[in-house]
Amino acid sequence: MPRKNYTLLNIATIGSLVIAALATANGLAVSPVKAATFQTLHSFAGGAEGAVPYGRMVFDAKTGLLYGTTVSEGAGNGGTVFQFNPSTQALTTLYSFTLGGKKGSNPQTPLILSKKGVLYGVTTSGGGSSACNFGCGTIFKLNLATKQLKTLYAFSDQSDGGTPEAGLVFDSAQSTVFGTTVQGGDFVDCQIGCGTVYKLVLATKSFSSLHAFRSIADDGADSTAGMVIDGNGILYGTASEGGPARLGHCL
Repeated sequence: MPRKNYTLLNIATIGSLVIAALATANGLAVSPVKAATFQTLHSFAGGAEGAVPYGRMVFDAKTGLLYGTTVSEGAGNGGTVFQFNPSTQALTTLYSFTLGGKKGSNPQTPLILSKKGVLYGVTTSGGGSSACNFGCGTIFKLNLATKQLKTLYAFSDQSDGGTPEAGLVFDSAQSTVFGTTVQGGDFVDCQIGCGTVYKLVLATKSFSSLHAFRSIADDGADSTAGMVIDGNGILYGTASEGGPARLGHCL
């Protein structure tokens, strides 16, 4: 992939909202924003710090720091997990994935942050499976205290699914994460599988497929957007393909 420069925040209203959120988190009075202002906080130059940040960042209210991922480059050419300090505008690479490596590569979805200071995320490739080019993706965690990254699950592109392009969501106790894949699952209606909905119990690393998409009238396929969960533990999401009109479906 050709190297390009990418701006950390590239929409004026997002830049001003981030500044307002930080001020509020630090107990400062914030006056209403009357006009959108734009400020470039960091421009990715590729190389060791990574390039192409697809997923939105997550904000740590305890420290005022932001965390995110890049899809490509980094020391292993498989993307990175980074930390950004808005006060000093310093970007720190916390982990560099190896392209196609067993710990995953090419993370493109938002991270989630637990109350214990642990980041969780997925990679779209890597993990070691030969069923996909460069692997079928992983679920990982990164402990901010130790800066250690561990693979919790590697997809095989079979009944478990493969190539997760949607981020994770916690249950209310933050003991389980849920997500979707765009491949694998049921191969009857889709040549490479229509994707799955899955869960992973964090303490035991117990993985379960909850649903295999079929791309038929009352179902969907290719769920690329993250899900949300309500107070009763019910998951809601969308599928970008399938449904009666083959134009997508609400789950």
